[in-house]
Amino acid sequence: MRMTVEQKRRYYTSKEIYQNKITQLNTVEEAVCWLFNYKEHLRNCTKCLIFNYWYHVDGLRSGKIDRDVIHRLTPPETITRVARHIQNDLGLWLPTDKKEIEARKINELAVAHWSIAKKRLEPKWARRRQY
Repeated sequence: MRMTVEQKRRYYTSKEIYQNKITQLNTVEEAVCWLFNYKEHLRNCTKCLIFNYWYHVDGLRSGKIDRDVIHRLTPPETITRVARHIQNDLGLWLPTDKKEIEARKINELAVAHWSIAKKRLEPKWARRRQY
């Protein structure tokens, strides 16, 4: 059965689902902080952070990886989003590698310039309305 937008809105904003999601994000944040604190090299490498999170927190071990195992793992987007929040918004456990710090600055500038150039090249009628 497909849900309408209103049904989805009511479902996903219910107190139980919202509380479960907030609890899950707090748990992920605590785990990422623990990993950043005890394994400094993870502050510099997102891929290493994801695999270490899956190993230490989700219990992923070598062997057969099937659908059940994959669905049990924390999504990489959640791990990286929480890591960015910790490093960028809170300013904690920042990268330690000078090359990584410089690369992140260059990426930030490139994305900023790309978004400005994209807005300039886009015709006015194609821009999304701001609500």
